[in-house]
Amino acid sequence: MKKCYFSNRIYKHKVPHDLNQELSHSLRLYNRAMRTAYAWQTKHLRTGNKPYEGTLHLAIKKRFQLDDYYTNSAVQQANALRTSQKELQALYIKQVDGTIQSIQKKLKKERSKLTALRNMK
Repeated sequence: MKKCYFSNRIYKHKVPHDLNQELSHSLRLYNRAMRTAYAWQTKHLRTGNKPYEGTLHLAIKKRFQLDDYYTNSAVQQANALRTSQKELQALYIKQVDGTIQSIQKKLKKERSKLTALRNMK
């Protein structure tokens, strides 16, 4: 049996200005934390040096003064982005290899046509 979840849509212009400002600040802070976590992970993978002390979770939590919920979400989303990009990179390499092979096949075909025309001449 499937469950159906209902949600009420909240419009920004209907929310009190104070609450709207707090929500915007929280979202900006979360996005900064996520981008920082991604950048630190990337730097750690490329250079081997950690730009933070201890675990990434604790470093993000300390730097942005977030609670565990937001910190964990930011770090997990950064991990998901990195994993997704790794998978996409392999897919793009396959696509480019396929394109190169088709171009090489066309070049071979055109060269054989050119050779045949030269021989006719």
